[in-house]
Amino acid sequence: MISYKDKPWLTEYANLPQTISSQFENALQMFEGACERCPDRALIHYFHSTLTLRQVDEMSNSLAAYFIELGLQRGDRIAVYLQNMPQFVLTLLATWKVGAVMVSVNPMYQRNEVTHILNDSGAKLLVTIESLYQKVVKELLNDTAVQQVITTSELDFLEEAIPDLLRGIERQPTSDALDFLDIIKTYKNKQGQGISLKGEDLALLTYTSGTTGPAKGAMVSHENIVFNSELLQQWIDLGDDSTILAIAPLFHATGLIVCVTTSFIGPSALILFYRFDTLTAAELIEYHQANYTAGAITAFSAFMNTPEVQKFDLSSLSKLHSGGAPISSAIVKDYENKFGVRIYPAYGMTETTATAVLAPFGSDTPIDSETGTLSVGLPVSTCASLMSRVIQCQ
Repeated sequence: MISYKDKPWLTEYANLPQTISSQFENALQMFEGACERCPDRALIHYFHSTLTLRQVDEMSNSLAAYFIELGLQRGDRIAVYLQNMPQFVLTLLATWKVGAVMVSVNPMYQRNEVTHILNDSGAKLLVTIESLYQKVVKELLNDTAVQQVITTSELDFLEEAIPDLLRGIERQPTSDALDFLDIIKTYKNKQGQGISLKGEDLALLTYTSGTTGPAKGAMVSHENIVFNSELLQQWIDLGDDSTILAIAPLFHATGLIVCVTTSFIGPSALILFYRFDTLTAAELIEYHQANYTAGAITAFSAFMNTPEVQKFDLSSLSKLHSGGAPISSAIVKDYENKFGVRIYPAYGMTETTATAVLAPFGSDTPIDSETGTLSVGLPVSTCASLMSRVIQCQ
């Protein structure tokens, strides 16, 4: 009789690696390696504007120089309360460049949730949107240990006309906080002191949704990020000609790992557009020729159920993963009939740094006969041995 100890899922791997041997010691090295190989390649597309690896490196250096002047040290927590925008990625990299830990905060959270996360994490610095500062942050600061706030605008980094999704938004600067772009200009051509990061060093605190009590911070090490990023890059087959559409929020493990850090390896370009909007996403898929995305099944249902999507060519988007909820086989079939591309399920947790189980592209995903939902896939490379122990203990 075959047991989980025999890892029967490995027979379904085909050409996928059974183990992942990392070439990076920490997550920052993934980005630095890309900068060395191709500094002028696009890393971030924000709507129709583009930032290259060189630009992202230089601006995150400036931000890191300010962090050092502020007195931030290795292990300090820097909270990010932002939507999907370049400032998120810049702050992430600057945080790592000073050996600090980034704390991602859901931009939909209100006072009580934000206060809990800031206090639980011990964040000393907060980077947020001007509007969130006015609506949420300024009233809670005295209840936290935050020493400094940096505000920024959704309109920053736009080179062309304001996109429809951002129309009506106005800048709301405040004298109570420092401006993100002002810091980058002030500290241009400066950078923080060199920090040596180890794999076991803490890189992120990503918070659970709090469905069973107060949100809890999952401690994510640099080696966690490197492993999952390299695994995804190999399983999805992402390269320097790939473009990732970030429909998942970046504060979430899916957005952080599947989209942001995985993009560093190729490097693959990353499309950001503030928050999910069906027609904006469709237009940007065509404009930037996106070929991979991962998100909730509701996003793919929105593509199917919005007639105006037919105005755009989505044919480049050839690799799709969905997780976060059971996936009906009927929806997958309808999407494939309409767009000619199959959605493959995935499963992970905040605590597993996004991915634990994944359906390989091209596989025939089993359907549960009672519920009609798709199997979540196969245990991923290397961690399959851990999965077998977990299953046997249940």
